[in-house]
Amino acid sequence: MVPFLREGANDLGGISEITPDFINPEHPWPKLVELKRRVEGAGFKLKERLPLYPKYALDPSFMSEEVRRVVCRLADERGYRLSPQKG
Repeated sequence: MVPFLREGANDLGGISEITPDFINPEHPWPKLVELKRRVEGAGFKLKERLPLYPKYALDPSFMSEEVRRVVCRLADERGYRLSPQKG
């Protein structure tokens, strides 16, 4: 994975310690602690996003008013997920 990050990959997709990987069940997701260690050990930062890309979280025309209110409660000013203690 680190070589992909070094080549410019900037999104690792959906990773969950709660649900199984239904897309690739033969390759379960790594533990978040291990993933963070590997990513940050290579000089990158692991950052959680909502189930939509940050640019869409900041675009009110992309979603209904009802969804936008929820996203506004959960997203920071850059469109990423607020840390759990803040959100």
